[in-house]
Amino acid sequence: TLANYRDVRVTHTHLQWHINWAEQLIAGWATLSVRPQTASAAAVDKVVLDTSFLDIQHVDVDGKQVKWEKAERIEAMGEALTVRLDEPMTDEVSGRARARARVSCCCIAHVRWQFKITIKYSTTKNCTALGWLTKEYAPFPLPFCIFRSSRARSDPSPTSQADKGRQIPLPLL
Repeated sequence: TLANYRDVRVTHTHLQWHINWAEQLIAGWATLSVRPQTASAAAVDKVVLDTSFLDIQHVDVDGKQVKWEKAERIEAMGEALTVRLDEPMTDEVSGRARARARVSCCCIAHVRWQFKITIKYSTTKNCTALGWLTKEYAPFPLPFCIFRSSRARSDPSPTSQADKGRQIPLPLL
């Protein structure tokens, strides 16, 4: 993985998708609930996520647009999506960070339990975790996902929960 999973933990993922049957693409938003998990007084200033052949259009943290960049592709691992946080954040349960926040008039880190990252994206024709069954196998094009760590590593946390909202204009006969 390219993710900084030792610094942050994704606790929940909400997906809102629109499936484009004609283009065989999925577009939408992923909103990740993220919790810093720094054991030291060091604050988290970025979140790094795994992606593979996604077209990223917009990223915000708690509703505010932030800087982000996608690294060059590493063939076996994909592309790292780095989301820059405007304010470094730390885990509120860290005793040192809590003490520093109480006694310092200008804190280095913003103490938070969690924050939300929303990523607007679409799949591409090259996505390795998404396929489409053709007319030979289904009455209409049908998407399927391959949820293997080497193909769908958007969440480095194995215990993250997810829910999905979909807009699916189903082509019926």
